[in-house]
Amino acid sequence: MKTKSFSFTKEILFKKTADARAVIEEILVQDLPADRFLFAFFKGKKFMGSQDRRFLTESVYSYCRHKLWAQACGAQLREAVGGGKIDLPILLSLYRDLFFNTQQIHELLPEVSESELQELLIAPTNIDSNLEAISLWHSFPIWMLEKWRQQYSVSEINAMCAALNERPPLTVRVNPLMAPREMVINDLKQNGLRCEPTQYSPLGIVFDRRVDLKSLPFYRKGVIEVQDEASQLAAIFVDPQPTDSVWDVCAGGGGKTLLLSSLMKNQGYLLATDTVPEKLNELARRCEKAHVENVESALVSEVEEIEKIQNGVDRLLIDAPCSGSGTLRRNPDRKWKLTPAAVQEFQQQQIALLNAYAKYVKKDGRLFYATCSIFPDENNDVVTAFLSQTVEFRAQPLTMTQEGLSGLLSEGQMTLLPHKHETDGFYLSSIVRN
Repeated sequence: MKTKSFSFTKEILFKKTADARAVIEEILVQDLPADRFLFAFFKGKKFMGSQDRRFLTESVYSYCRHKLWAQACGAQLREAVGGGKIDLPILLSLYRDLFFNTQQIHELLPEVSESELQELLIAPTNIDSNLEAISLWHSFPIWMLEKWRQQYSVSEINAMCAALNERPPLTVRVNPLMAPREMVINDLKQNGLRCEPTQYSPLGIVFDRRVDLKSLPFYRKGVIEVQDEASQLAAIFVDPQPTDSVWDVCAGGGGKTLLLSSLMKNQGYLLATDTVPEKLNELARRCEKAHVENVESALVSEVEEIEKIQNGVDRLLIDAPCSGSGTLRRNPDRKWKLTPAAVQEFQQQQIALLNAYAKYVKKDGRLFYATCSIFPDENNDVVTAFLSQTVEFRAQPLTMTQEGLSGLLSEGQMTLLPHKHETDGFYLSSIVRN
């Protein structure tokens, strides 16, 4: 994603970085993700200009991406710069993300030469072999890297952290019942938008910059929906058929539910549940926009009253609550809120979900387990733990005959990684009822 640099006087920048610091400190002590915090914050600042909103937003995200590095470099430069009013870690974070160039920073900090500033952007020579160097350069807690080291080499962890610090593209998914992807792409291009087909998903479109989706007729009519390519692929690998009964247990706002419905050709029976009423209200709104007719939604607490699932379903998807470590491109503040203890708590919740909902799978039916995590604790370890407790289920390798997708599978499971697949990190596996 391309960035556009900022240009402010030193006095204005002093105030803006101070304001950004106050917001950042509040975000980092709240459970609320940065995007939702800022949405609520800006609703209360209706007279705040677009440039000020953009500066604050980019300051938050850049600092959360580069926190450790920016703090270390800020401390290094503070001696040369002196006391000063400017928040060096925030300024350097924006510099790292190319919102300021070397000349601009030098003009703001004349005590620091341009060559010294350029050296700050040179990665350590030992970064492919040293977790501490990766932790500092890419600003990741060392415990995360040590957890990934159980599964990946140090050089791959370096590549993964670099990818997780990239700004994610805007990706949408076409409803194939309403329009073919090629037609949508051609229409968007004719209207001056730069977009391409996604690398793997046959339904995805990726834009090379931010787009005001609400201005697009395709979006307003439900022809396209925002959905990362990884999430699209998860629903595609579930491979629901028009005659199936399917249950999306943790449906949330319904991104995968809508895609499952279109893959079922708006036929069969699709139940979508969640614990949060507001999410199901959002799902209902999106279903109406997309002309979905085969979805029933309900709170999890109401499922015992739904007759259609009492004899079991053909396919049951649990996209479990998780650490979200695969989505750090979108939620870099999550790096500083997660703890090893929280990951273990998620693991216990995930095993409990499998134990609670497996009984609703028919004989020879399949249960699909998914997370947007790249911690092994929340992925294969959970499935292994569940299977060790039961003789009713066995592992069932994922399969895909669609061209170009079978290569995404390893040992019958799908693990998507941002540095390999340019998607969010994602995991999907399948078990079958004996």
